[in-house]
Amino acid sequence: MPAVTKTEIRDVEHVYQSDFSSVPALASVNLTVNDGEFVALLGPSGCGKSSLLRIVAELLRPTAGSVQIYSSTNKENGRPKTALVFQEYALPWRTVLENVVFSLEMRAHSSR
Repeated sequence: MPAVTKTEIRDVEHVYQSDFSSVPALASVNLTVNDGEFVALLGPSGCGKSSLLRIVAELLRPTAGSVQIYSSTNKENGRPKTALVFQEYALPWRTVLENVVFSLEMRAHSSR
């Protein structure tokens, strides 16, 4: 039986905080992506596209809301494996391969 995947983004919000101000990046984002659907996020620079993708990939915690990814296969700790390829180097002092390996290193570190 082929794998079936569904992603649900519910009321996701994210606010970047500093000592001097707070900047809302996402407010009440809702999206369902069903198996086989192709979705493109479009918008001007600074509108929250990358923040949303980082939240879906669990690289950033939402201020509010939730992301659920349901899959019939390929699960790790109850959640299917996800990946995010950055448009630019994530860490410019690392090679492309080292940047890819970085997420694996962080997962291994967080499971300790």
